[in-house]
Amino acid sequence: MPETYYVKIKPIIFTSLLVLCELVSYAQKFSWGIKSGGTLSINSFVDQVDRDEFSSDAKFGFLAAGLINFPLKKNYSLQSELGFSQRGRNTKFNYDSSVNTSSYQYLEMGFLGRKSFPVKWGKHIPGNWFLSAGPRISHWLSGKGNVTGVQPFDYRVVFGPLSEVPLVEPDKMYLKNTNRWLFALDIGIGIDAPVLKTHDILVELRYSYGFIPYGARNSAYNSTPGFRDSLESTEQVLSLSVGYTFTHDLKEKKKGKSTKQDRKKLKPRKEIDSMIKN
Repeated sequence: MPETYYVKIKPIIFTSLLVLCELVSYAQKFSWGIKSGGTLSINSFVDQVDRDEFSSDAKFGFLAAGLINFPLKKNYSLQSELGFSQRGRNTKFNYDSSVNTSSYQYLEMGFLGRKSFPVKWGKHIPGNWFLSAGPRISHWLSGKGNVTGVQPFDYRVVFGPLSEVPLVEPDKMYLKNTNRWLFALDIGIGIDAPVLKTHDILVELRYSYGFIPYGARNSAYNSTPGFRDSLESTEQVLSLSVGYTFTHDLKEKKKGKSTKQDRKKLKPRKEIDSMIKN
């Protein structure tokens, strides 16, 4: 199953990177910056059998990313993001008497289309509110967690085939048949306002709907008796982020350079004209 999902996602990654390279090559004006914020994630089990056995609570996390935005016509723009996030799961089982709290780390890449609507935040403060939407791809890097209940224990995530049962270590959660490439659709609403002439601050609220489950029903294993978990669930994430961006206009820089060069060329000519008149 993981290989099948990766084959489906691979063309999307390649096409997105190709489009980004083309934009960087031809763009005359663009903005770049950083953002960070908090996340609230919850997982939904795919199968009714798991929904009857498990329940989920929200899990807090965080994100940090770099971004680059390319303006288009009619207040549209394309934005690419690359960053890191920590999300996870709070899964209850054994009639809600035990809780598996997991924290997962991801490398993320997002591509969004944005539509801006100009507004004035003050008499001399122009700005925008905007809507954005697009795909996000996450690569599952690592994880850790703890289980509370009858037999509590802490663990760290180990990807790959299970070790021989006598050698299984109780402080490791062995994950097999997992989907380490996760695909989601992001939808956001936000505002931006200028701080300086070419510096802006932005705030965005974003909802992310995951399409690909973490793994299969029997993907997670730990040697603790009575422990059971299912990774056949998808995630939904609500995030609030604050960013700071810098705008570069290559056309204005080129115009400024050409004007200075033209002045230098004209100066000797004026001196010659004055000599001819004399």
